[in-house]
Amino acid sequence: MLQQMRGASGTILLTTSNMNVGIFTYLFGPKAISEEEIHNFLEDKNAKRICFSRIQTHALWKTDDGDDMITVPFVDSIGPLLKEQTGVTLRKSIKGNYYKKLSPAEFGKVKLFIEAYSSVVFLRDLLDVSVALSLNFESDGETHTCIGQLEKSAKYDNDQEAINQLVEIVDEFMVKNPLYSNAAFICAVPPTKAGEKNLPIKIIEKLTRFNGEDISNSLVWSTKTESLKNADGADKLEILKHSGLTIADGLNLGGKDIVLVDDLYMSGITLQYVAMRLKEAGAGKVYGLCLVKSLRNR
Repeated sequence: MLQQMRGASGTILLTTSNMNVGIFTYLFGPKAISEEEIHNFLEDKNAKRICFSRIQTHALWKTDDGDDMITVPFVDSIGPLLKEQTGVTLRKSIKGNYYKKLSPAEFGKVKLFIEAYSSVVFLRDLLDVSVALSLNFESDGETHTCIGQLEKSAKYDNDQEAINQLVEIVDEFMVKNPLYSNAAFICAVPPTKAGEKNLPIKIIEKLTRFNGEDISNSLVWSTKTESLKNADGADKLEILKHSGLTIADGLNLGGKDIVLVDDLYMSGITLQYVAMRLKEAGAGKVYGLCLVKSLRNR
């Protein structure tokens, strides 16, 4: 909880005591990422995704007294966007979830927010904000969602129409999110082979709603040969550590914010590892933007 202390000048200072790290960074500053924290993330079995249309369908509800409430399992990712777009700040309950009793004006804003982001997946990980634009499959695990089908066609069939539609969807997301559109840099998670253009690079090259600098060419895997597909979380991290991710020496990130783009978010290990390295190289906040989140991974 926040505690008050008086400084030498008598000014009231806020300090933390047993404060949840997510709520602290959501209110005050960028997250730090380390290998230890990634390992802890892997071991954490609590909820790591929010999707209003599929999972948290009753996030907005009424108490027996008729009060309007919003309740979600974590504040990461959703907290900053909700605050930025509605002015609503979530607080932690004694049960560990996050909530806010809403005034009529707040209720209207939050309802519109939930409708606008009904299919977006808010992710709890080590990035400052991390979202996927959709799940990849419907609840049956066999039928692709609209964006899931576009991602599949664009990635595996190089379907140019699918790529163009994905660019429009990402552009629309950028328009709605100043946190993303006002970042100084954008970067794709690098392809396995240097010089190749993966789907994130193809999308970034066509964006019209992002005015920052594309630094995708500044990141390269120099020795990545082993697939992550069948590895578990801890093994994935070891593979990434030995894949020789290099960041161009002349790149000056200067504490500025970066949008980090990938196509599929499964365990989130790759995205978090690349974000960690970007922060080590001097980046400020890193905002993750993935096209789809896998249905089977929490």
